[in-house]
Amino acid sequence: MNVLRASYQGLSEECRGDGGLTVVEVLTGGSERYALEAYDACKPKAFALVAGPSRNALAAALEAAAALPKAGVFFVKSAEEREEAFKVLTRLDKFFGARIALVGQKAPWLVAPGYTEEDLRNIFDAKIESIKKSLIVEKFEEVKDDEVKDLVESIGVGATKVEVSREDLVKAAKLHVALSETLKGYKALSISCFELMKDVAVTPCLSVALLNSANVPTACEGDTNSLLAQVLSYAARGRVGGIFNLDYLDAKLVAFAHCTAPLTLLDRYDLTYHYETGLPLAIRGYVSKGKEITSIRLSKLGHELLEGLTVEGEELDACRTQIWAELEGEPSLIGNHRVVVDGRIKRVLSQLIRSLGLHKV
Repeated sequence: MNVLRASYQGLSEECRGDGGLTVVEVLTGGSERYALEAYDACKPKAFALVAGPSRNALAAALEAAAALPKAGVFFVKSAEEREEAFKVLTRLDKFFGARIALVGQKAPWLVAPGYTEEDLRNIFDAKIESIKKSLIVEKFEEVKDDEVKDLVESIGVGATKVEVSREDLVKAAKLHVALSETLKGYKALSISCFELMKDVAVTPCLSVALLNSANVPTACEGDTNSLLAQVLSYAARGRVGGIFNLDYLDAKLVAFAHCTAPLTLLDRYDLTYHYETGLPLAIRGYVSKGKEITSIRLSKLGHELLEGLTVEGEELDACRTQIWAELEGEPSLIGNHRVVVDGRIKRVLSQLIRSLGLHKV
């Protein structure tokens, strides 16, 4: 990550030209042209301006951003906010030039226009690698019961209710070990879960939940579009959001549902069977009323970032984890999957999107 400082006197550092993320801390007014010079010199994949309320710094940052094809503006009012802004940008920076693994193809029902593996390659200059499903299956068959004993105990003890057999839980834990070890070293993952479960008779839902809880963005159903949203949720919040279907929509009242919710999003969880297939194992998670959340939908039809509060709702005939929420805006008809993360991060997400140049869809 290039970090430069700009004032009316010029730039304090020279660009290393690594082509990843460049951050210019704008210190004063009159520095607009130097911010533009930094952009031209660094040739960044992402560009961010950080500015405070003094010495016309924000005014200069806003003027410069409007003249650039990509530039997020992070307004910081204190030393603490400045530190947090740099934490956000540091988390984003880890994905430039990273290795991203794809296990299988996107599910055939994901037909809405979205960001593809080629887009991820271009956005992050990432190394996209296709992993053969057979490698996962082979590793799954090699994992011994003793290797997953501790994991089985911790997951089982943490659950409020366990509706699956111990044998089922062992199989799910073995698949998690197989995925984790085979895909070690990758910064983000996309898994064609329905194709994989045909060969192992167990879903990767537990593994997806655990990987996302460990802040490894992991998309189910081969959904690279939602994977991008998960990466941004991690950068903005420090936690990876979970992928959900939008299963109820009445103005601003919605219900999100899926079987792979990150445990970090939940107050408690049960271990049960997968909704569509009846196979083991799925996460039935619960989120208490009044929790702040942000719903993210990225799309080539436009982006949707909505904050809201969780509310109580009825149980639907739908995927196992169900989160009801009253959002502060109505969802748009730009596709199904949403990434849901706790906290209010719309403002930060907006600037990350602008930093990557994704606001011009």
